[in-house]
Amino acid sequence: MDRQYIDDHHIVARYLANRLPDPEREAFEAYYLEHPEILREIEAAERFKSGLAQLQDSGELEALL
Repeated sequence: MDRQYIDDHHIVARYLANRLPDPEREAFEAYYLEHPEILREIEAAERFKSGLAQLQDSGELEALL
């Protein structure tokens, strides 16, 4: 797995949604252990996802859209 594959196949988003098959998940986890800079991207995506969930729970998301 390489960075291009991760970007092209939306691996971070799919990983956070728990939608990667086991072999792809394992390959991604091995990649990010060797490339810690991707952890910042994972953390940013998780914060974004969490923020959207909070806006939806409070009813503010629809007003923003």
